[in-house]
Amino acid sequence: MIKKIIYCIFISCWVYTNELITNIKINGNTKTKDYVILQEIKHPTGITFNSLIAKADQERIYSLDIFNFVQIGYIDSTYHILVQEKQNYSISPKIKKNTLDKGFGLKIKFHNINGNNNQIESGVTFGKIKYFFTQYTKSLINQKNHFFSVLSEIEKHDNLIDNYSKIYSNVKLSYNFKNKKRMMGIFLNGQKNKLTYLVGGSESYSFINAGINFIANKNNINKKNNINLILSQYFSLNKIDNYSKISFKHQYIKKNKDNSSYLLINSQIQLISNNFSPIYEISYLGGDDLVRSYETNPEFNHVDVQNKLKFKNLIFNSIQFEIPIFNSKKTQTNLFFFTDQAIGSNKNNNFNFSNKIKGYGFGYSIYTKKEIKFDLSVGLNQYGQRLFHFNVVSNPY
Repeated sequence: MIKKIIYCIFISCWVYTNELITNIKINGNTKTKDYVILQEIKHPTGITFNSLIAKADQERIYSLDIFNFVQIGYIDSTYHILVQEKQNYSISPKIKKNTLDKGFGLKIKFHNINGNNNQIESGVTFGKIKYFFTQYTKSLINQKNHFFSVLSEIEKHDNLIDNYSKIYSNVKLSYNFKNKKRMMGIFLNGQKNKLTYLVGGSESYSFINAGINFIANKNNINKKNNINLILSQYFSLNKIDNYSKISFKHQYIKKNKDNSSYLLINSQIQLISNNFSPIYEISYLGGDDLVRSYETNPEFNHVDVQNKLKFKNLIFNSIQFEIPIFNSKKTQTNLFFFTDQAIGSNKNNNFNFSNKIKGYGFGYSIYTKKEIKFDLSVGLNQYGQRLFHFNVVSNPY
């Protein structure tokens, strides 16, 4: 039946080019409520079929992330929307990381609960970062593309560089609204961090954290431009100073028209207002995710650079050039060359450029159809070090 509808849609779009659209019909949504799909439709009735508007409608329906297949066309004077719903749940890898360590595990996501595009997601990681989370996201019926979510999470992590163990617990409420290219969210967290020092003693940091999260995606076939900006204010519930935090990430990807090469540019800025913010706000500039030519632990690097690798404020940039060398149905393997650089400071208004570090190197990336990327790279620096990295990234681009 679905094949017949698709065939009729294509034939009608070719033959009956001057038919006025008088009604809209949806097929294939055995679970999803009609209004969830109809609120994404911008094609008006009373005009002839417009393929550009239909394509935009199709992309908006896809962005709901509850359909495997979406096809839009018309038969006679009917605007036909054909969809195929995703399974009720999906299981995928979960990676939890910071600039020091990573944890690996699985997450399960229940899609389109009650046909209203509500979701429940839960997951766990093991390894150096032990993490568990559960999140419920509700789509607001009367507010198109507006979502309310509740997140509960707990994390345990041992920092052997600064000699403490941290248990972090958090409850987060957020309200998000989005369109095709942008998402804006406001959030309110209640969090507690308990630090136990390996030399003895412990302390707790409790905060109410409020902020804004802005995400912008401008993507086409040959170019992707993604921005993520988070503005946070931490209100202390202990006898600790309040502080604010700015986190900015930018990712730019440019492909040649024949997909013979890729240019990847990643930038990151982190600024913290208070010099006396908790010790766990420290970032480590070496390692898999920042400057790959240095070890994460400053003490494992050349003595001349050890005091340049651990700060609360940072500016980072990476340029990577990739060349595909092997393709199959399930994977794509690229050869890449990179240059990384970063500068850190413990004061957000006093970056000393003598602290700037640089590195370069090469490696291989393996992309899978499950949206997982494996990186094997060699980082080189001016001190003669050669560092091997193996990195795993979920949903890389």
